[in-house]
Amino acid sequence: MKLEPTPRVEKIAVIERALTMMDATTNTIIETGTGHGDLACLLRNLFDRVVTIELSESFVEKRQQLYGGMPKVEAITEDSRAVLPVLAREIDEPAVWFLDAHYCHLRTMAAAGGHAEMPLMEELSVLAARPYEDIVIVDDVHAFNRRDKGGDHAGGGWQGVNEKSIAKQLGRVRTSYVDTDCFVMIRSCET
Repeated sequence: MKLEPTPRVEKIAVIERALTMMDATTNTIIETGTGHGDLACLLRNLFDRVVTIELSESFVEKRQQLYGGMPKVEAITEDSRAVLPVLAREIDEPAVWFLDAHYCHLRTMAAAGGHAEMPLMEELSVLAARPYEDIVIVDDVHAFNRRDKGGDHAGGGWQGVNEKSIAKQLGRVRTSYVDTDCFVMIRSCET
């Protein structure tokens, strides 16, 4: 079965299904890779706090007017590798982490200084240190193990990225599964 990128509404359903499997409750979701910004707008109906992180200033500038009337949505223009450590320490309860930061557009790659790196493994390392029963969702399963630099995920960085390598990097994964184009992991609490 060939997986395709997941529409935003279906991503909400993926998150809702994961929440039903979580033993703890959460009021916070962090999204890396704002892109067009419509997912964060939808998430405000599920969570008290929505933090969306985007490297490309042009993407965020287009969304600032939209988010201005949404007090639950906080948009940060920064590399997720710089912001996630701060948020991971600050948030002292279980949270949902929706990881979709990769350089898939020329503008995003330009904002990254032309680097074609993908921050996923570094993001997972940061989250691995959290003691909470977090839900961690990695988007774009269809791109796992891709070697090319074309299509909708220009820049590469997907070689060696698969469910096993992701779960190993994150650690303490109690449950994991693929739901549409998302790899969902529910972590166990640190004992």
